[in-house]
Amino acid sequence: MNLRASPRVKMRDDGALEIVAVRASDVGEYTCSVISPGGNETRSARLSVIELPFAPINVIAERNERISPRAINVTWVPGFDGNSPTTKFVVERRVVPEMGPIADTLSNWVVEDDNVSAVVRWCLLRDLKAAAAYQFRVTAVNLVGEGPPSEPSNIVALPQEPPSGPPVGLVGSARSDSEIITQWQPPLEEHRNGHILGYILRYRLHGYYNQSPWITHNITNEAQKNYLISDLITWKDYIVQIAAYNDKGVGVFTEGLIIKTKEGRPEAPPTNVRAEAVNSTSIGVWWKPPNPQKINGINQGYKIQAWTGGNFTDSNEFKSLKVPPSLFDPLAEQSAVISGLRKYTIYNITVLCFTDPGDGERSTPIEVRTSEDVPGEVENLQFDDISDRALTVRWSPPGEVNGVLTGYKLTYQIKDNVDSLRVLNFSADVLSSKVEHLQPTTHYRFEVTA
Repeated sequence: MNLRASPRVKMRDDGALEIVAVRASDVGEYTCSVISPGGNETRSARLSVIELPFAPINVIAERNERISPRAINVTWVPGFDGNSPTTKFVVERRVVPEMGPIADTLSNWVVEDDNVSAVVRWCLLRDLKAAAAYQFRVTAVNLVGEGPPSEPSNIVALPQEPPSGPPVGLVGSARSDSEIITQWQPPLEEHRNGHILGYILRYRLHGYYNQSPWITHNITNEAQKNYLISDLITWKDYIVQIAAYNDKGVGVFTEGLIIKTKEGRPEAPPTNVRAEAVNSTSIGVWWKPPNPQKINGINQGYKIQAWTGGNFTDSNEFKSLKVPPSLFDPLAEQSAVISGLRKYTIYNITVLCFTDPGDGERSTPIEVRTSEDVPGEVENLQFDDISDRALTVRWSPPGEVNGVLTGYKLTYQIKDNVDSLRVLNFSADVLSSKVEHLQPTTHYRFEVTA
């Protein structure tokens, strides 16, 4: 052996051959011969270099649909073991983007199985992501360490599947008494299983032993993340769900979200309404509540209105009275007295139920006249044609007749002389009277009442 051919090889003083930085070119059989006058001796030894195993070759990936639509079987042929028995294989994978493989970097590859038996030449990978394209590579491990990776395998694309997870973050709230606004985000990336094409939103009345049919809406714009549900029943609980879909079908629906529409105005009036005069300024009213299903919210009470004139405008509302609902029996008949009315006046009486949003429908008007009462004072009392023994008394009807006027009474007397009292009665159409036989230069007191 030419010791001068390489500085890595030298003969030590004790006769040993030393090779540093051993490499594959140093592998071989080395023979040491001793020649002496006493005889010759030869000994041989073989040098083997232990190194990292070489990369496996012929890595092939194939789908195994008999196991699962998401199963891929990876096979390979081991490379040189580096003169050290292989202890195991490591299988790595990477997702290939739609534009194709990108340059190899450590961040692209993920260990799928780091303990494949050294005696097998395949690895079955399950539960991979649907609608994704994969490549695989294999490394061998011996006592020295883990060798370099193989060349990437062929690309295997898994088919799409319906989304395996629901959209996330579904929220909703009532926007009116007949509308609910909903919002959501797409399913998590690992659950999409393909390109999301749209969403199926469904809703129905909550409860009813789940017998209420689902109403569905197909949202074909995959970028849309909200939807306004309309034409709903006032003050009702709805259960709302949503699912995404792709080319392979509809995925998983979200858990049911329960939302109540807002209160509305009652759409039916109180029933069995009756009214009658209590006295000349009050009317008693009786009624029963509307059908509870038509109240459309929480019954806040009733409004009794007394109207004058021919229509029901604010200017013709003479008086109104609010009455709270019965706390003991919401379906029982209720009553109230509306007072402060004009005497002997015709009113149209209506009753309505109201909720927070406003008044409901009025009941059919009932015409009621308050009771008669004594007339008011006559107006424009005056005296004409005054002489020493006679005068004429004139007057106008009272401003408030308060009933059917039957006549007038004229009383007069000498001042501070009760015994001189005289009374004259007239019909309702008489508005003047001549009083004679008076005493000259005497003070009289006159009074006219209707």
